[in-house]
Amino acid sequence: MSGLDPALRDQVVDLLADTCAARGTGLLLVSHDLAVAAALCPRTVVLHDGLVVEDRPTAELLAAPQHPAVAALVGATAPLSV
Repeated sequence: MSGLDPALRDQVVDLLADTCAARGTGLLLVSHDLAVAAALCPRTVVLHDGLVVEDRPTAELLAAPQHPAVAALVGATAPLSV
């Protein structure tokens, strides 16, 4: 979704969230964009150099990243406007 303008990205996020809620399904999202993950995923797993470095509830991970690579991702995260 990184190639989308912010307004279109927000619409896609809303569509995915609505579709999952309506169908009662989950979503596996692979992304470098933690704002999108935060909007769609209650739990986030972060890989660094092919290894899992954090696996926690998304809100907790964003509030207090424990691994330096996760802290860098969180620091680079721009919030969605949704």
